[in-house]
Amino acid sequence: MKLTPNLNLKKPEGTDVVDINDLNGNADILDAAVTGKIDKVAGKGLSTEDYTTVEKNKLAGITAGAQVNTVTSVAGKTGAVTLAKADVGLGNVDNVQQAPITHVGAGGTAHAAATTSAAGFMSAADKSKLDGVATGANNYTHPATHPPSIIAQDASNRFVTDAEKANWNGKVSKTGDTMTGALVLPVNAAGQNVPVQTTGNLTYYVRTDGNDANTGLSNTSGGALKTIQAAIDKIPHAVNHNVTINVADGTYPAQAWIDGFTGKATIIIRGNITTSANVSVQGFIVVGNSCQVSFEGMTNVHNSNACIYASRTAFVSANKINCTVTNLSSDAAFVAADGATLKVESCTISNRGTCFQAAGPGTSVYAVNNNGTGNGGLISASSGGRVDVTGAMPSATNPDWCDRGIIIRNGGAINPWGDNTTNSRSSVSAYAGSIQTFTGGVLTKITSMSNLNYDNLGEWSTTSGAFTAKQSGHYFVQFQFESSVAPPTGTSVYATANLNGAHYDLAQMQTSQTSHGLLLNGSRIMKLNAGDVISFYVGPSPSVTVSNTNAASTYCSITKIA
Repeated sequence: MKLTPNLNLKKPEGTDVVDINDLNGNADILDAAVTGKIDKVAGKGLSTEDYTTVEKNKLAGITAGAQVNTVTSVAGKTGAVTLAKADVGLGNVDNVQQAPITHVGAGGTAHAAATTSAAGFMSAADKSKLDGVATGANNYTHPATHPPSIIAQDASNRFVTDAEKANWNGKVSKTGDTMTGALVLPVNAAGQNVPVQTTGNLTYYVRTDGNDANTGLSNTSGGALKTIQAAIDKIPHAVNHNVTINVADGTYPAQAWIDGFTGKATIIIRGNITTSANVSVQGFIVVGNSCQVSFEGMTNVHNSNACIYASRTAFVSANKINCTVTNLSSDAAFVAADGATLKVESCTISNRGTCFQAAGPGTSVYAVNNNGTGNGGLISASSGGRVDVTGAMPSATNPDWCDRGIIIRNGGAINPWGDNTTNSRSSVSAYAGSIQTFTGGVLTKITSMSNLNYDNLGEWSTTSGAFTAKQSGHYFVQFQFESSVAPPTGTSVYATANLNGAHYDLAQMQTSQTSHGLLLNGSRIMKLNAGDVISFYVGPSPSVTVSNTNAASTYCSITKIA
């Protein structure tokens, strides 16, 4: 089968079978081709010179009847015209670039440099000067001098008068200098030298971020001192007005000395009253001061230094001072010596060798409402020293130490035993509450004295019938055994005081008749150490049995006398 060259229509040959589908396909191809063709309009034909939309719009913009204009002459010239300046009225204008006529000055057609009297171009010198002027600059002339009032002063920069400078220059250097002439010191009306003294209340500040080169007069890092000692050293010799040293929270590693101050007022060293543990110090030594000295709100962390050691000072007070160390120290917490008076109130004392110590004639320690635990001893008074304690007291293991001193507890009269009342002295009285039988030939411990008349310090055991001393010292020991039933004539009965397992004779008797009862009593002075144990034993002759039938008359008493 053949195909047409343009639309590929099928053309059956003589031998081909005519297929209706081929005919329908040719019809579809022709139908599609006709769809893309333009219908012919009567009176119009087709050409290759296509007419565009742009050309149509241009043609629409030309007015009907418009024609092409032709210039036939210019300034009387025809043809291809070449114009000169004169042809357009500019014959007198030079053919160069010029400024507007209003800009032309005394320099003629070209600008001259501007002067103070005539406008003109900026000169190169003027341009350089202008470039060197800052934006916003004004015409300011700095004065040759300034009044002192406009200059700010601070701790490092201050004015000095000629008189002050001359005064300083006239002083002797601390590091050594040569002096000529007489040394003149200030004197009073009686001709006596006048020490440096306070003229009003003073306050110094100490902080861990301060500097000892500062004045100490302001509570800033740039004004405060770094150490407590530096603040003490700034105090005038005569303290006639209160001087307060405020110590900020922190750790201050050096022990501080306060010595040689006089006056009628008080030096106050104050830490943190609310939380004394925030201010850690190494203790204070206060020597030879006639003014009062006060310490408040600090913690002494040194294991051996006393919190406060006061000597030859009129009056020293400690309030809310914590004197606690980790390990038991053999040193005292608060010490007064050589006529000093020390008051300790609301302080905590733990793990110290002694809490309060007074040594020397006229020396006193007054302790009021203090607390603490684990101390070796509470009080030490010697060589005329006196310790008064009242209210709550720290606990201590060892008894008070008194060597030619005075100890007073919670007020009251002083007695020869060195304490203040009978009730605070070691003293026990116990008697039998039941009948006990004693077999002949055997020393038997009396366990029946289960009733107490008194036991001031809780030293008697009613179950074991034994006394355990809480204080070292000399004790008066007394014992009595009574029976209404007499043993046979010639019976020997003896009693002993047993001290830590060793027997010491108290009494012994031998009956001469059987018609009377038995009364055996005796006493002795015994030296005891704290922790020693005393009990009582009775032993009749062999083959004899006795009983304390009059139980209440079998008793003992033990009293510390020195």
